[in-house]
Amino acid sequence: MSRKPAPHRHAIAAAAAAVLALSSANSQAVTYNWSTGTFAAGVTAPSPLPLADVLNINAGGNKFFDGAGSNFNNGGTVNWTADPLYFQGGAAVTNSGVWNATSDQQMFYNGGAGPSFTNTGTFRKTGGAGSTTINGGIGFVNSGTLDAQTGTLNFPGSSTFNAGSVFTGAGTVAMNSGTNTFNGAFTSSNLLLSSGTFQGNSAALGGTVRFTGGSLSGTWAIGAGQTLQGETGGNKFIDGGSTIVTNNGTIAWNTGDALYLQGGATLRNQALFVANASASVFYNGGASPAFTNSNTGTVRAATGVTLTIHNGTGFVNNGGTLDAATGGAIVYSTGSTFNNGTQFTGAGSNVAASNNTFNNAFTSANLVLQGGVHTGGDAVVNGSVSYTGGSLVGGWTVAAGQTLNGNTGGNKSIDGGSTIVTNNGTIAWNTSDALYLQGGATLRNQALFVANASASVFYNGGASPAFTNSNTGTVRAATGVTLTIHNGTGFVNNGGTLDAATGGAIVYSTGSTFNNGTQFTGAGSNVAASNNTFNNAFTSANLVLQGGVHTGGDAVVNGSVSYTGGSLVGGWTVAAGQTLNGNTGGNKSIDGGSTIVTNNGTIAWNTSDALYLSSGATLRNQGLMNFNANASVFYNGGSQPSFVNAGLITKTGAAGTTTIGGTLGFDNLGTIDVQVGTFALPPNFTNNGTLMGLGTYSVAGTLTNAGTVAPGASPGTLNLSGNYAQAGAGIFAVELQSSSVADLFNISGSAALGGQLAISCWAACSLGVGDVVTILDSNGPLTGTFSSVALSGFATGAFNVIYDTANTRVQLVVTQAVTAVPEPGTWALWLAGLALFGGLARRRAVATS
Repeated sequence: MSRKPAPHRHAIAAAAAAVLALSSANSQAVTYNWSTGTFAAGVTAPSPLPLADVLNINAGGNKFFDGAGSNFNNGGTVNWTADPLYFQGGAAVTNSGVWNATSDQQMFYNGGAGPSFTNTGTFRKTGGAGSTTINGGIGFVNSGTLDAQTGTLNFPGSSTFNAGSVFTGAGTVAMNSGTNTFNGAFTSSNLLLSSGTFQGNSAALGGTVRFTGGSLSGTWAIGAGQTLQGETGGNKFIDGGSTIVTNNGTIAWNTGDALYLQGGATLRNQALFVANASASVFYNGGASPAFTNSNTGTVRAATGVTLTIHNGTGFVNNGGTLDAATGGAIVYSTGSTFNNGTQFTGAGSNVAASNNTFNNAFTSANLVLQGGVHTGGDAVVNGSVSYTGGSLVGGWTVAAGQTLNGNTGGNKSIDGGSTIVTNNGTIAWNTSDALYLQGGATLRNQALFVANASASVFYNGGASPAFTNSNTGTVRAATGVTLTIHNGTGFVNNGGTLDAATGGAIVYSTGSTFNNGTQFTGAGSNVAASNNTFNNAFTSANLVLQGGVHTGGDAVVNGSVSYTGGSLVGGWTVAAGQTLNGNTGGNKSIDGGSTIVTNNGTIAWNTSDALYLSSGATLRNQGLMNFNANASVFYNGGSQPSFVNAGLITKTGAAGTTTIGGTLGFDNLGTIDVQVGTFALPPNFTNNGTLMGLGTYSVAGTLTNAGTVAPGASPGTLNLSGNYAQAGAGIFAVELQSSSVADLFNISGSAALGGQLAISCWAACSLGVGDVVTILDSNGPLTGTFSSVALSGFATGAFNVIYDTANTRVQLVVTQAVTAVPEPGTWALWLAGLALFGGLARRRAVATS
């Protein structure tokens, strides 16, 4: 069968034209599909495309608008579903209908005379979470609607947005490089200025615009009730001698990124400029700029925010309001001018740095003192004053209910032998800048000293200063903040409160003293870093003993203390019901012949860090010492120390080994419970208390049991790595439930038996005649026998004890059936009718091969 020849291009065009003509004649909606090649007006689709018609730009291959033959006016709907579009040779596309981008694609300029894309209708993105990009060189001019319903409509530069432009949709319309031009008034709900230059020609912003980077140039006005939002991104500039940005609405600065003024530009605030994140306004070169705040204007730092207006920005406040909200600050560097009627308001801080000018009357609720010497002649702070730099000299008092705010700026010092700063209200340190005490000055805190930013208090030379916190005083580090009180500041806490909030810390370097009644509070940390003294009882929710020497003058721990490093010296007691936590950090030691650490509460060792005992120190455990991690207690030199357990030592949490060193003078008079992993005892250790658990004890040589060994945890298996010898006073205690649920003691070495075997019923124990239960199994030789057997919950003669020397194990053979024990209500009567103790027939098994 012969194949028809391919249609000639002109025939195809004629046929297509006939179809188009028919479509027009029938005035019915027609859908056209373009998948590859060059757009041919009247062939690929009519131009203009009628209102009801649809052009689908589908996947297939490269697609071009090329030259005059590709000029296309869309009056209907274009659905751009796939593949990039290339514009070249001066092609002109006009959209007066709907251009719908349903995926993430790009338009490219591809050479030749510059093309154009004019949008007077709606350019819409309805598909794809990424970007639809109209690249530079396309010649995009808009006076219509740009509707990003999803993802981003991207304009990398060379686009023009004329009066009447509307930026809308749930997605983003972004300007992200090059120069884009804005002429006249436009409306936005989603415009993003992210980089490049934004040239305004009487540009009037309506709605909301996000400004994350780039330069505002030319003339711009933010209308009343409208918003320009500064947000996180790149550098942001207002640039050029002819540039005037006038704010009659809101500039909302929501980012820590700076705003740069340069090249003689002017920023006029006649309404609200609000920093919602800590940020700066900088002079960035060229002719001096101007930043003016009129008498109708408000410059505001929002709650917790610092806005810094730097030297050279030409800031002039002409009677307007400067408002810093709670925890916030506005900082004015050298060269700012505050003219008549200026209002310093808000619960935050207005910071007057060095070399600023105040003309005529102003009102302050939060003025900052910054730079130079601030001399107080019995000065009393009322209201809110911020201290950001310079020296406080003379007599200063912060009155009850009033506030001195330490905020970011220059060096801050309290200086001079006759200088006394007394705080009866609040010193709120809102900066990472240090506070220096020098020349014999005194800082007395009798109310609240709070660090709202990470900062330090330093000694800075001259006669020794004094920093005292009275029993009515509180020193606090706010959430996430570290306050460090350094060596030489003469810090003494006379029973006051030291409060570190969540994520915060107060760090005490060498020389701090904590006297009777001290309260360490808060969800953060109080960190004793080096060589501090603790006298008498204190209460802690968060004290950390971190490094250096922690000297106890009959120190009594109440609450919870974290011990991460350093040496305990002197007298220390953990009170009953209270906790000392050993946590990961540096070396930890108990040191000195006169040092006695007594635990009547809990020592919770939560780290693999070792505990060192040295120079005759004594550790007495009379409560609970719990090893939650694999750790060791070692002898570390000097005369032999002493470690006496008269309470309970447990090993929990980690499967490795906890070691008690061999030269510690360790004596177990209480209980050791290895619940997991291995507990390494000193070589050839004699146990005088109780050893129990489900893990392993290890000993170099022989473990001599003169106390009690009790495997399991009702019931279970206990292991010993080493040899075992049970002395005449020793007890081997086992619990049985059934032939398969019973205590077992596994010994890696030899076992030499003596003393007592104590057998007890656990839970609803049930055994049948002839059942065999192995209770001790050694790898090495088994010698000796138990000298006596004690029963609890079983009748006399219920078992034969088998000493299987061939298989080196001890077994119990049931001679009397044991049924489940009675219900609790009849337990006492049942016990009363049994003879629980008596001679149990014993025999030695004959070894068989």
